[in-house]
Amino acid sequence: MFLLIITLLINVGFAFAGVKDVMSGAVEPTIWLILGILIGALGSRLIKPYLQNSLKRAAIAQAIAIIADDLTTEAYLKYGGDVWKHIDELVDKLIEASGLKDSDEFTQKEVAERAIKAALVRNTKNT
Repeated sequence: MFLLIITLLINVGFAFAGVKDVMSGAVEPTIWLILGILIGALGSRLIKPYLQNSLKRAAIAQAIAIIADDLTTEAYLKYGGDVWKHIDELVDKLIEASGLKDSDEFTQKEVAERAIKAALVRNTKNT
């Protein structure tokens, strides 16, 4: 369908241009129109999905950070200053609560441990 539209635009553009226009360079606006349509189509097919995936990833990361903050706050109330000794327990709780899965780059345990450590540091700075 996309190629059909481009073909029609090219045919219409050159149909209204006479031999004199083609020779004098008056076809340039038609070429720029077609180029603009191609760039717009490629942008919508390539850039839009990338941006949507980035927004999903950001939302997931924010949810994991919120859960990690809640877990570490609860751990501070439960264990006091000995929270750092219970990191493995907190990591397991985060994996269970968030449903983390292994990715191409990191295991679920690595991601959860980073989130818990970051939340512990934030909570330490706030207290």
